[in-house]
Amino acid sequence: MSAPQPRITEASTPVDGTDAVQFDQRKFRDVLGHLPSGVVAVTGLADDGNPVGMVVGTFASVSLEPALVAFFVDQRSTSFPRIREAGVFCANVLSARQEPLCRALAARGGDKFAGVEWRPADSGAPMLDGAVAWVDCDIESITSAGDHLIVIGRVRDLGVSTPTIPLLFFQGGFGGWAPMSLAVEARSELYGTLRCVDRVRAGMEALASELEVDCLAHAAHGGNSVAVAAAYAPRRSRTFTRVGSHLPLVPPWGEPFMTWAPQEELEDWLGRLRADRQGRYDVDDVAAHVSEIRRHGWAFTLRSAAADDDRALEDLVRYGYTPAIERDLVDLISTRGRHGDPAAFDNLPTGSVRNLCAPVLDADGRLVLMLALHNLPTDLPTRHARRYLDRLLDLTEAATPAERA
Repeated sequence: MSAPQPRITEASTPVDGTDAVQFDQRKFRDVLGHLPSGVVAVTGLADDGNPVGMVVGTFASVSLEPALVAFFVDQRSTSFPRIREAGVFCANVLSARQEPLCRALAARGGDKFAGVEWRPADSGAPMLDGAVAWVDCDIESITSAGDHLIVIGRVRDLGVSTPTIPLLFFQGGFGGWAPMSLAVEARSELYGTLRCVDRVRAGMEALASELEVDCLAHAAHGGNSVAVAAAYAPRRSRTFTRVGSHLPLVPPWGEPFMTWAPQEELEDWLGRLRADRQGRYDVDDVAAHVSEIRRHGWAFTLRSAAADDDRALEDLVRYGYTPAIERDLVDLISTRGRHGDPAAFDNLPTGSVRNLCAPVLDADGRLVLMLALHNLPTDLPTRHARRYLDRLLDLTEAATPAERA
């Protein structure tokens, strides 16, 4: 595939070192290593028709009008001259799972593309399978800067292929990324939760087997509901596990968790509902519903209100937690409706109850775990759902400290 002739300019920046502040190179690397950088594979198609690629740690957007991007490359690079001759390149944002590919493309010599799946962009440059995103470019200009070159690319086309967590380079090592609000830390407040899980695990497994439903244990942590343990129905197929998944406690969803939260947390949660500019829910009504759940001691979710949960969780398992997926989750949760009214439970149509939940409290009445039965049968009459609820309440009561029970 023939490539267009690039518009290349050179701007030499000689550095003789006489007036420059001299730094120890190790110190320079260590200090700048505290700034994480994305990992991008810059690829091209050489004149002989073979793919060529290299890894850069500095890639950035430069301009919206016109659409320009840039990357820095070592002047000693043996791969860049071949990309420069082609006049085009494709920047591939590598995913956190592509560290082996990153190391292969960064190596000197050998066939870097052996076993690598790719397809040509419009420019002919390789678009790497599994990359998070790609940006197809013409080389606009090249500027010398010390021992590196600054390469400006004019964007032809771009897209997201796999909306997952990107690969990062930090302090000499590779890793991924996750927002702090979604990272479960090994903190002391979780120890009691995990000890409680040990006490109820056998009961969870018995319920899952007896009732043919999924039994999960959730904990409130960092403004999220975190699945910390699960027992699955033995004969039900599934494509993902919920353990480790987080769902933001976005009002009005999360009422059962906030029912047993400290008053300050409840007021803060209701305050976020007041800040909802769309005015979808009445704050006083939600607060009254929280009180109703506390009076009954359990809650449930209607099947219609939770229809998109599995799709959202499958996206989390497939792509990991990213800001975009978190925003989608928040939007989904904030619009899907509240938990059902316990007072109306016995009059619901057959199959309308999807999930049941009840709390395990500590001796001071604080929430330790929320145990839940997920995916009740679609043909289950509500009068029979009462049996499921009673079995769940038996388990939470058995897990309650004796001094409280």
